[in-house]
Amino acid sequence: MQVLDDIEFDEKLRIRKVVESWLWNENLLYDVFSSHILTANRIMGCSFRTGQGRIEYNAKFTRRHDDKQLAELLKIEVMRIILKHPYTRRQEGIRDDASVCASDVTIVQNCRIGDVGSNEIMTAETFNIPKGYCYEEYCKILTQLFSTLPPSESVEMSKINGPSVDNEHPSDQNDSNDNSQYNKNEATNSTENAQNQQCSGTQSPENQLQEMSDNAKERAELWEEDPVVEEILQEKIEKNYREKSCGSVPGNIIAQFLADEKPKLHYKRILSQFRATLIADKKILTRMKPSRRYGFSQMGSRYDYTTNILVAVDTSGSISDRDLKKFYSAINMFFKNGVKKLDVIQFDHKIQGEVQSLKKATPNIKIKGRGGTSFQPAYDYCAKHKEYNGLIFFTDGYAFEPKVPDTFKAKVVWVMDNENDYKANSWLNKFGFTTYIGETI
Repeated sequence: MQVLDDIEFDEKLRIRKVVESWLWNENLLYDVFSSHILTANRIMGCSFRTGQGRIEYNAKFTRRHDDKQLAELLKIEVMRIILKHPYTRRQEGIRDDASVCASDVTIVQNCRIGDVGSNEIMTAETFNIPKGYCYEEYCKILTQLFSTLPPSESVEMSKINGPSVDNEHPSDQNDSNDNSQYNKNEATNSTENAQNQQCSGTQSPENQLQEMSDNAKERAELWEEDPVVEEILQEKIEKNYREKSCGSVPGNIIAQFLADEKPKLHYKRILSQFRATLIADKKILTRMKPSRRYGFSQMGSRYDYTTNILVAVDTSGSISDRDLKKFYSAINMFFKNGVKKLDVIQFDHKIQGEVQSLKKATPNIKIKGRGGTSFQPAYDYCAKHKEYNGLIFFTDGYAFEPKVPDTFKAKVVWVMDNENDYKANSWLNKFGFTTYIGETI
C-alpha cells in the first residue's frame, strides 16, 4: 500500500474533487479516469503522466496550480488515455519524446482546453509548426525536429520541473522516512527557478528544444502497447456514446473511434499480452548491466524468462469435440510464440487424468471427462503448485463461481469457446481477463 505524506494526500483530495465534478456532466472522462489507478510519484519531474493502467501525479508540482488549472491538466491526461496514445503501437522510427509532444499538440488543438498555468504542455506554437495535422503526422514532424539534437545516453535533469524520475527504483516512491517529506519553501523555490529557466531569453533554441525533449521522454516512461487496455477504452467510449454522455469530448474524436473498423480484440493478442505480463513480473535489478537511463550510476535490469503456465481445459459434457479441437489448436499456438513448456490439465467436476507437460506442439490428445463442470479443482490445483504464475482456462464458462483461496497468486485468463458464451458469462471478468475464440483460429 502506498504511503502518502500530507501534501500528496491533500493533492489526491483535490484531484478526486475534480473527478467527482465530472460525474454529473463528463461521464466519459469520469469512466476513463476510474479505469486507471491514481498513484503519487514524488520523484518524477512532471505534474502528471499516464500509462500502464496508472495516472501518476507529483504533488510538488500539482499544488502550484489553482483548482481550474489542475482540472485542465487532469483533463488533458484523461483525453490522452481516451485517444489511446499511451497504449497504441507507434509507427517504426517514431521517437518517444515526439509521441508525447504530438499528443499534447493534438489534444490542445482539438479539445476545449483552458489555461493550465504550465509550460509542460506543448502546442503547435511551441514548435512553430502548422496547425491542422493529425496525431500521426505530428509524430513524424516532431521526430524529424528532435532528431536534430545530439544523441544522449542519459537524462540527469528534467529542467522544466526539476529532478527526473529514477524509473529503475519505483519502490523508492513509497519511502516514508523523513528524507522523503517535502520542504515547502524548497519546492516553491525549485518551481520558481524552473519557470525562470524556461522563460529566460538567454537560452539558445537548441537548449530549449533539448529541455522539451527531456521532459517529454520522462512523460513517456509509462507508454507501452497494451491491446487489453485499448479494448477496455473502446468499450467505454461506445457505452457513453450510446448513453449520450460524452460531455465535452469533441464529437469528431468519438466518431473517429466509432468508425474504426479494427477487428475486436483477438484471443491471440490477449494470450500474447498475458505472457508478456508474466515475463514483466520477473524483472530483476542487477549491477552487471547499466541502467538504460543513468548508465552504471544506477542498477540495470534483466528478465528471468522462465514462465510457468498452467492450462486448464474444460472437458465437461457441454464442450463439443469441435470446441476441444479449437482449444488444443490455440494451446499449440503458444509454441510459436516463445513458450517452451506448458502444463495442461483436463477438468470437468474434478481433475481428469494426470498433468500433461507439453514441450512441443502436440497433435493428438486423449480426452477424459465429459461430466459436469466445476472451476474449483483447477483453482485448487494451481494454488497448491505455487510454481505456476499464470493460469489459462479454456471453457464455455458455465459453472458455479469458484472460491479463490487467499494464497492464490497466479494471474488468470479465461478463453471462451464462442462470442455468445463470452457475453453470457461476463461475470468471469472479476477473476481475470476474458476473451473468446471465433469460428476460425
